[in-house]
Amino acid sequence: MMDVMPPLEGSREEVVTRIRNRMEALDAEMADLMRKTLRRNDTELQIRVERAKKSAAEKGSELETVLAQAETADESDWPEARDMLRSTWIEYKEAVDRARLDLERAEELA
Repeated sequence: MMDVMPPLEGSREEVVTRIRNRMEALDAEMADLMRKTLRRNDTELQIRVERAKKSAAEKGSELETVLAQAETADESDWPEARDMLRSTWIEYKEAVDRARLDLERAEELA
C-alpha cells in the first residue's frame, strides 16, 4: 500500500510528475482488481465494481483538474496550488482505498 500523501517537496514539475505517476499506479492497481472481480459471474459483485469505479473516477477527475491548474499557476500561486494538490490527492487516495477495500471484502464474501 502506498503512502497517503506523495512528497510535495521539490519543483512544481517534480511534484506534478510524482503525483501523476502515483495516480497511474493506483489506477492500474484498481483496474486489475476490477478485472479479477468481474471474472466472477456475480451480479452483486459487478454492481459493487461499477460503484467503486465511479467513486474513484470522480475523485481522479478532480485530481486531474487540480494537476492541470497547478501546472499553469503563477509561481506566486504555487504554495496555494500545492495545498490544493495535497487535499485533492488525499481525497482521491481515500476513494481508491475505500473502493479497494469494498472489492476485496466482496471478493471474500463471494
